[in-house]
Amino acid sequence: MSKCLICNTDLVAANESDEHIIQNALGGTLRSKKLICKDCNSNFGADCDAQLAEDLKVFANLLNIKRDRGQVQSLQTTTPSRAYTIHPGGKPVIVKPSINIEEKNGLTQLRIEARDRKQAREILEGLKRKYPDINVEKILNQIEYKREYVKDFIKLDFSFGGQDSFRSLLKMVFFLLKHKRPDIVFDTLRIVAFLKNETNYREIYFYYPDADVVVKPDKFIYHSVLIKSYPEQRLLLGFVELYNAVSFVMVLSDNFADTFQESYVFDVINRIEVTNPILNFPNIDRAFLDNLFDNKPPVSDKVTAKFEAFLKLALERQEEAHRSELIERAMQNSLKKHPEGVPITQKMLDEFIEALMVELTPWLIRNLKE
Repeated sequence: MSKCLICNTDLVAANESDEHIIQNALGGTLRSKKLICKDCNSNFGADCDAQLAEDLKVFANLLNIKRDRGQVQSLQTTTPSRAYTIHPGGKPVIVKPSINIEEKNGLTQLRIEARDRKQAREILEGLKRKYPDINVEKILNQIEYKREYVKDFIKLDFSFGGQDSFRSLLKMVFFLLKHKRPDIVFDTLRIVAFLKNETNYREIYFYYPDADVVVKPDKFIYHSVLIKSYPEQRLLLGFVELYNAVSFVMVLSDNFADTFQESYVFDVINRIEVTNPILNFPNIDRAFLDNLFDNKPPVSDKVTAKFEAFLKLALERQEEAHRSELIERAMQNSLKKHPEGVPITQKMLDEFIEALMVELTPWLIRNLKE
């Protein structure tokens, strides 16, 4: 019978829990019911796993990560001129409406910009208390719908760190190890104590080797969780890289003399495990690790470079998705207005081309300006 790796209780039908080893909020799909009880899983989900998801929400948002349940978080940000909510997939929507009221020649002129019809109605109903002659329904029926690209640069903040996020990362590695190789034996007491937030854990930190540990093809975004022993150093190490951007190393044991290697590499976009990944483990010794964990050198430049590379891939995906959306919208406004099965005429094709240019022209102008 399996036992909970955290509280050591027997796992039975009444208390078993379906644990995502890479949490589902990050897009992970690998799961097991033989690792942790329901109560411990619930505690982690509300605690350290929630913190890791919060730290990495900008990545999940920009990729519109697919999840088994729930929605990817929206982001709040500002430009010099406006506040925006960034919906999943990196789609900005204005937060606060623009309301301009002018008195001219004895008349009151109102100019309102709202994010949608619902917000426009709320504004007009509020203004009606001061201007009772406002005909809300008439104005709403005359409303002009516009889509336009954001003219200012949008700033996205990303920060990472802290004990809770490190707990979630160590749990990820520990649970993968016990999922793949439940027979492996080493002293896990200090790992469990840290996961239960009873102690600190010195031996985990950001790690950016000169060459990627997992060799990735162009335009692929991976999560990777790797375990490798260094018998001469008596070390068992874990390596984690998420979204190609944030990378860590941790010591699982400093008294492990066997030869051992295990890996799990996950294609974030296609949601599949990468079979036979090309791995390039670095040479690491105890002296290097002691210096890393004791001095914790700054990594902001390396994280920034990795994030910029990720952002380039994410924006390319957004552009592809946006072009497809524009073409589909043109189809809906032209060809798909006709009954299915009707032969396509030249007039229908001309309507489609006209609708396509209406959709594509602002996009082309924006790209030319950039």
